[in-house]
Amino acid sequence: MKDLRLKYCLFRSAYSFTLLLLYASPSHSQSYSIEGRITDSRNKPVQYANVVLIGTSLGDASDENGLFEISNLTPGTYNLRFSAIGYVTHNLENIIIKDSSLVIDITMKEEVIESEAVVVTSGKYEQKKSELPVSAELINGEDFLE
Repeated sequence: MKDLRLKYCLFRSAYSFTLLLLYASPSHSQSYSIEGRITDSRNKPVQYANVVLIGTSLGDASDENGLFEISNLTPGTYNLRFSAIGYVTHNLENIIIKDSSLVIDITMKEEVIESEAVVVTSGKYEQKKSELPVSAELINGEDFLE
């Protein structure tokens, strides 16, 4: 009879220990997210901006409405970088996730990108404007601004 009780106690202890390990594993821990909307100074969405958790491989790109979401985050302190072509890169540091997900809305400042004139031709090889056998028109960057 004592052997049966001993086996039962050992089985019950092993079963309880197994359950404890399963529920204490990281796969069952709470995860959070950082989400939000990226807009410009005119409150228009910044489409396809990069949002990166600095020092990790985690990030997202904003959609056509400027919305982004980085999920499956554990509690901790994070640094975010927001970047997009035509906008000043914006960093947010020491973002703390404790016991809830965060919503962060960002307004990005436009940045003028200056470049030299671009010549678009349909020849088979690159030519200078002075060497072209046909008339050509140079279009400055200001002509593309709204």
